Amino acid sequence: MKHFVAHIFFLFVMVFPSTNLLCQKVLDKSMVRQLFPNTTKNVWIHLLEGSLDGTFGLQMVLGTDGHTCKGYYKATSTDEIYYFEGTDDESKITLTEFKDDGIPIGFIVGSYDGQRLSGLWRDKLKSNTMNLDLHYVDKFSVPMTNNCTDPDKIMYYSGKLHGQNITVQLYQHDKLSEFVMKSKNLNIKEATPFQNSLRLNYTFNLNGQDIVMSLDTTENDKLQITSANDIFTWSPETSIKFQCTEKLDFSTGYKMAFPTMGEKNFDAWILSKMKSMVKSADPNQKSKDKRWKYLSDIWSEIHYVDKNLVSGCIYAHDSRSIDPSKEQFTYDISSHKPLSVDALLNNDIELKKWLATYIDKYFQSMKAETKKQFSKSDFKYIYLTTDGLAVSTNFNTIYGEETMQVPYSEMHDILKDKYKYLAE
Repeated sequence: MKHFVAHIFFLFVMVFPSTNLLCQKVLDKSMVRQLFPNTTKNVWIHLLEGSLDGTFGLQMVLGTDGHTCKGYYKATSTDEIYYFEGTDDESKITLTEFKDDGIPIGFIVGSYDGQRLSGLWRDKLKSNTMNLDLHYVDKFSVPMTNNCTDPDKIMYYSGKLHGQNITVQLYQHDKLSEFVMKSKNLNIKEATPFQNSLRLNYTFNLNGQDIVMSLDTTENDKLQITSANDIFTWSPETSIKFQCTEKLDFSTGYKMAFPTMGEKNFDAWILSKMKSMVKSADPNQKSKDKRWKYLSDIWSEIHYVDKNLVSGCIYAHDSRSIDPSKEQFTYDISSHKPLSVDALLNNDIELKKWLATYIDKYFQSMKAETKKQFSKSDFKYIYLTTDGLAVSTNFNTIYGEETMQVPYSEMHDILKDKYKYLAE
């Protein structure tokens, strides 16, 4: 292997591509053909497309004369192009990649049968390894920012049934659907398996009447309600879906699953807030030895939604830290802006002081390690849930996070009139 790398480096000094080629933003076959001598008659050039680490989109132009391989690849989220060369030996690919100063910055090893390149990418020090999976294409697809899928979805409905005001929240996850129905005298919380079913049914009794709520996932998430001889339909008043995006530059990268609800102010605000949690690389981290070593995973959890409010937490886990960082948020849909939980309360109420009695009460039944974790928290993570106001600790890789719930009914007298419906 040492002999191979030295041999490749020598070739590189002689035939390394021009800076103009590396500055191009679009890869094409002609770029790779120029890497081979005109006297080489048989050069097979393939376009490959796929992902690194199962998330980051890559495009590659791979040329081979049956033994020697040369070409370029790039991340679809940036314009940086990387040159590589190596060998093709009976479907086994061994490549070394270079930056524009001629120093090796990474290696690709794997197999290629003309249709699929499957293998591993390793950095220069071979301390960072990621799976590489590319497949043959006739032409590159338009680079997509959404390179992953997230099936989670949250819907909120409200209306009247038998004279009672009813609210319904549906949390649809990859393998589980959670149904939360509330009225003045009845609260139902039910989780059922969800395996890409087109219709989900929920049955309960209200004032002596059997009610069937049926969600048709093919009809814009409309909720069909059957009661006695009546059949009617509710459309979601608030609907939250999740999209994914990713970015990969020379030394850093992130992947992110963010919520959207078709309300431009919220969608722009939450995406900006989540991107702000991505740690930037220090200048010292951008050396050739730090290739793709600093990756971040950012995601959100929505704990409450209705036609007025959305509330939850954002998490960011960076490869440079052990525990993920965390921020809570509450967003007022009607005023198109984020707000603190204190803004839900009467002006003369200071939330943390008001919470003190509940915290003391909660401590009495806490386990010792949980109490220790709470005692170190500054209780800055306060957000809404379907069960009440949540106060949680920092996330800890050993203990996770602990959450104290304060029922909304206990807060009725301190809520502003606009938000008293939370306690009813």
